[in-house]
Amino acid sequence: MFKIIATLGLAMALWVPQHAKAAGECTFPMSTDGQMPRIRFPAFDSGQFDPDAIDVGDTFASTQQPQAAVENSTNPTRTTVSCPGKTGHTVRGTTAPAPTTLKGRPVYPSSIPGVGLAIKYTSCAPVGWWPASMATSAQTLTSGCVIRVELVKTGPISSGSMSGEFAGLFSLPSGSQFVSLVWSGEVHVTPAVPTCAPTVVDKVVNMGRIEASSITDDGYSNAVPFTMDVGCSGGVPANKTQQMSVTFTDATNTTNTTDRLTLTSASAATGVKVQLLKGGTPVTFGTAPTNGLDKPNSIALGTIQNGSYSFPMAARYVQTGPVTPGVANAMATFVFMYH
Repeated sequence: MFKIIATLGLAMALWVPQHAKAAGECTFPMSTDGQMPRIRFPAFDSGQFDPDAIDVGDTFASTQQPQAAVENSTNPTRTTVSCPGKTGHTVRGTTAPAPTTLKGRPVYPSSIPGVGLAIKYTSCAPVGWWPASMATSAQTLTSGCVIRVELVKTGPISSGSMSGEFAGLFSLPSGSQFVSLVWSGEVHVTPAVPTCAPTVVDKVVNMGRIEASSITDDGYSNAVPFTMDVGCSGGVPANKTQQMSVTFTDATNTTNTTDRLTLTSASAATGVKVQLLKGGTPVTFGTAPTNGLDKPNSIALGTIQNGSYSFPMAARYVQTGPVTPGVANAMATFVFMYH
């Protein structure tokens, strides 16, 4: 027999929170900790929503904060920083210097696939979308300015979260950052798409007792059928569909990229390995997906929505040399991907 230990894989991207950049030539005489002024925006959860009901370029969530709401200032209503030689400053996102334009406004990418950030001043000059630059003789954060942040659909939206720094104010011409805009915690985006999990996490396929002489002249034993079972729920609407695939990795030899599973170290038999079959074709093994994208050895399973699914497969022994009788076990991990 061989045992398949399941791990469930989801489409997301990791994101490392950005930390405040070096102050450069700017100093912060009103800072309570000697660090760059920080404007902290409240974290929130989007709640479940139907991502297909939103057009690319549309806003589906937003928040705002007064520019003067500086958490590490001796006078949050009027905080002044000193950047010698300045001729002005610019306001922009820190996730990318060059945002894309959607529906007439710049949108910065975020760590969540399909979600971008549009930022603007809703009051005080210059009113409008970031990035924007202005000529100023002093960097003073006054209470009259309000900064609005919008979450914008940029493509197919995946579940995910973002945290840390997302925008800042920069002195010109040096480009030294003097204000950091950060989230107070994690911002969660939760599109109502189906979530799936294996029905059986540790699946055991009993190959039975096989006489060495029963392996046919072409080197294979009879195939033993089994199913990979998955349950999916939570999609809005209930018939929302996604594409599913599965990737198998040899648990005994994770670098194995052949179509033959290595026997475990506890196996006494020699001269045989195990093959998995999908639609009669041997499965090629490889490393599991790590970035939300299918691997070359991923097997397409078709379209899924809310419901239960059984994907038929089979396993067989394949002769690789002179056969020595004994226990012949193999193990694989499998990762379901759906997007």
